[in-house]
Parts: sequence; structure tokens; C-alpha cells
Amino acid sequence: MQYLKCTLLRTRLSIGLLAIGLLCLAVDVAVADDLQSKINKSAENDVLTITERQLDSPLTIQKPLTLKAEAGKEVLLDVTADRPALRISGKGPVVIDGITIKWQLATSQGRGQEPAAVWVQDCPVTFKNCKVIASGNAKRCPTALLGAGFSKVNVEGCRFEGFEFTVNCAGGAEMTMTDCELINPGHCGASVFSGSTLEVTRTLVTGSKYHGLRSSGGTIDIHDNLIIANKNRGIYLGNKAALGRVHNNVIADNGTGISAFGGSEVVIENNVFSGNEYSGVDSRSSCPLNVKNNIFTGNVYGFVLFKDEGRNTLKLGANCFWDNETDLKDIAAPESILRVDPEINNADAGDFSAKAEAVKKMGLEKTATISGLWKKHLVHQR
Repeated sequence: MQYLKCTLLRTRLSIGLLAIGLLCLAVDVAVADDLQSKINKSAENDVLTITERQLDSPLTIQKPLTLKAEAGKEVLLDVTADRPALRISGKGPVVIDGITIKWQLATSQGRGQEPAAVWVQDCPVTFKNCKVIASGNAKRCPTALLGAGFSKVNVEGCRFEGFEFTVNCAGGAEMTMTDCELINPGHCGASVFSGSTLEVTRTLVTGSKYHGLRSSGGTIDIHDNLIIANKNRGIYLGNKAALGRVHNNVIADNGTGISAFGGSEVVIENNVFSGNEYSGVDSRSSCPLNVKNNIFTGNVYGFVLFKDEGRNTLKLGANCFWDNETDLKDIAAPESILRVDPEINNADAGDFSAKAEAVKKMGLEKTATISGLWKKHLVHQR
């Protein structure tokens, strides 16, 4: 009899615990479903404040809306699915503010669908104060953010960590990234493709196993960034012709600072190229680059030219070369070249300003932003 009572007690306890577990599961699902329901039922231009600490179901937004975390709370959208954690489309505008997203694909089949943590299609979106973190390896985490079609995407104060091709801008989209961090991409931190435009400013780009930034046919405006310690190239211009401007950046300790292919036509000016393992800049002679007012210091090669068939369309203007193992390879030195010590103020502390009077128009025009990014870089090195 005593044995039977104990058995009944254990059975009741097990049933009770199971009921509690099912109740908790129901609450978790209800939280995610409730937020999607609120989004669906909201009026255009409503502001929805997320009070839940953790969500685990994908969200879809198809109307003008602001979705933000409650002040002082960290909201985590942690999704494993063969669809984006957050998909945004419609006429917008949409604002996403203060949310942390962790994402990975559930199966290998998901790579053929919409393989991005955040997918923006034909919509104006502001994405600010957010973190997007890869939950798994490169195969399961292809892309953090994709701006596609006729989207206009402003990314402000966000951190992206991991992913194979972390941020992509394609199909006519326009994207601006400001005050961001692109950390440890598998292949590339941010890429822009034909017909699209990408501006990257005041951003730290570091730790890529291949390239920091890339344009393959897109138009770029890359300025006031620290592009550092990317294994292959800091900036890759090609395979289709890139257009635009690269200015006022420190491009340091990469395999190569900038490589140009495919007839890329880009102005490269007022940058500091320092400590790159192969060259500060290398280019094919068919690329009509305009390279001027830069400082090349401490690289193996300052500038390298690879000769294609046909005439040389590249313009190498007045630049300062100092303390490179070899300043120029396979290109004649222009009369305007300067080989003087630029007297970089304190590179080890992130101050790349040049004190030498002879180079006052070369190198960085603004330095305060770079110093702040250098401090962030030191944090990531620890």
C-alpha cells in the first residue's frame, strides 16, 4: 500500500511538472505570436514598444511602423529558421530601434530562399542601435542584413558580428552605414552590387577572413572609417567596375589596403595606408583610378601596378611615400611624389594626423573620428 501511494504521488508530480512545462512553452509562443499580432493590428505609423526580454519567432512588417525596445531593456530576437528573423517590405517608412538579433538557418534548404537575418525589400528603413550576431557558422549564417530592390536603408550605431557576407546592398537599393561596427566577417563586411549605392562612414571594419568592404559594380562613398586587420583586402573594387570615392580613412594592417579590378573608376584621396602586408594600393592599369593626396607608410609596397593590355588609364598624383619596403612597383614615379617623413603624430594611440608641413594637404583631413574608432578596435583585440 505504501509503495502504491508513493507511485501515485510521483505520477501526480510528473504530470504537474509536465503541465508547468507546457504552460511555459505556451507563454513563450504567446509572447512571439502576441507581438506579431500587435504588428498586424497596428495602424500605420504606430510606435510599438517591446517589453518582452526574449522572442524566438520570426517577425514580418509590411506597413509604416516603429518597433523599438523598451528603454533600459535588452530585447533579444533569437531565431533559428529558414526565413529571416525580421522581414520588412511595403511603402514604409519603418524604424527598428535597440533590438539584438541572433539568427541562423534551421536547415541547408534555407540558403536558397531568403538567407538573411534581416531582409529589407522595396522599403525605406532606419535600423539603429541594434546588434545582429551570427548564432552559428558561415554556412548557417550567410547574411546579417540585405537591402534589396528599391529599398533605402539607413543603418546607425549598429554592430554586426560574424556572418559570411555580413551586409549586402543589391538590386537598386541605397544604403548608408554610420557609426557602426563590422566585426569578424567570414568573407566580406559590406558589399554593394550593380545599380546600388553604399555609403560607409565613421565605422570600424575589422577581422574579415577575406575583405573588409567590396564593390562589384556598385557606387561607393567610403569615408572617415578605420579599416584594419582584414586578412585579404581592406577594400576590394571589382569584379565589375566600381564607381565612387574613398577618402579620409585609415586603412591599416590588412593583406592589401585596396585592390582594383574590372575597370573600376574610383577617386582614392586623403587616406592613410599603413602597415599593409602586401601593398597600400594595387591596381590593374585598365582601372581609371585617381590616386592623390594619400600617405603610404610602413607597407611592403606603397603602390603596385599590374599591367593589362591597352593603355594605362590610371592617374597617380601627388602622394607621400615613407618607410615602405618599396614605394612603387611597375609604375614610374610622378614628379609630384613626396618622399618625406609625414611625422604621424601617434599611430599606436590611433592619432594618424601628420605634423610635417610638406604634407599638410595629404593624409587625413579629419582625425577625431578615427581616434574614437581606434579605441573600439583595441577593445576587440583583447
